[in-house]
Amino acid sequence: MKVKICPLCDSEMKKAHYCDTCKSFIWRPELLDIHYNAEARGKGEEDCAYGSVHDTYDHEDAASGKAARSRERKETSRRQERRSERTYTGDKKKTKGRLSKIIAIILILNIIGSAVGGLFEIIEDRLDSFEFAQRIPESIAEEEVTAEVDYEDSYREIAGDELADYPDGCNGYAHFDMTQDELLRNLFAWSEIQAGVAPESAWHSEGDNYKFVYEKDEEWVYLQKSCSFYHPSDEYSFVQINYDSVTERVHSVEAYLSQRSDAESLMVLLIKLLDEYAGRADQAPLEQESTTFFNNVSGDYYSMIYDDIRIYASESEDGYIWMEVSPAE
Repeated sequence: MKVKICPLCDSEMKKAHYCDTCKSFIWRPELLDIHYNAEARGKGEEDCAYGSVHDTYDHEDAASGKAARSRERKETSRRQERRSERTYTGDKKKTKGRLSKIIAIILILNIIGSAVGGLFEIIEDRLDSFEFAQRIPESIAEEEVTAEVDYEDSYREIAGDELADYPDGCNGYAHFDMTQDELLRNLFAWSEIQAGVAPESAWHSEGDNYKFVYEKDEEWVYLQKSCSFYHPSDEYSFVQINYDSVTERVHSVEAYLSQRSDAESLMVLLIKLLDEYAGRADQAPLEQESTTFFNNVSGDYYSMIYDDIRIYASESEDGYIWMEVSPAE
């Protein structure tokens, strides 16, 4: 499966153009092909396939593992020191020869112990750095994914001339009923009202289309294009619509805005457009909901669910607000 990786901090990105780890806007994330392995063993499990040495050190935390190796080296040194204190009878040259051998053995054991300890620390660091590869996406969390499934056989890119084979669109993303063309017209009108000037024309991506085929011929199909335009309030603010490559139904909407007032009004507009039940009598006014929501948004990640819509948001150090609106699954 392709995973988006932040080029600044090498963390896995959950959003199309925003890194939750380093709080950065990433226009072109790096793509990494990974294979999910659901047979990874946890710490403390018996019969570990990596052997007894792995169980001894890798199934302990770093602190206790180092302490155990340190005690072992100290105990070895004490045993050798007790041997050196024995009184040998006979020729002095023979005693000196034995003493030299004991000292050499102690030095060799210390060198080997240090080398082995360093090797296991490197292995632990490598395992930590690739820990994300052991995670299974929520969309296939209940599927049985085994090591016997070959990655090259399960992942397949979908060419443009193959999109006709999926007339109903993809099943990997949740969809709104509105199409990107209809939503784009409404967002252009909103942008002109907020900034006092109409935005320039939008541009569309070529599309990111692929699928995974698992056992029993079950397919998870991901078909997505994006449509983006700059919000005229400043040169960095923009709005992006992610939509199905075939049906053009909206998957999600992302925005990166410098003004909180723009973020609040955009949230209200999107809920009204994408949620047919918005504004019921038993609900708080949308404007009040939006204000309350962004009062809780700071540098940390914040989210809420309004009926069938999920809203994510965070604020960068320079005051820009990133937000995403998507179906609540």
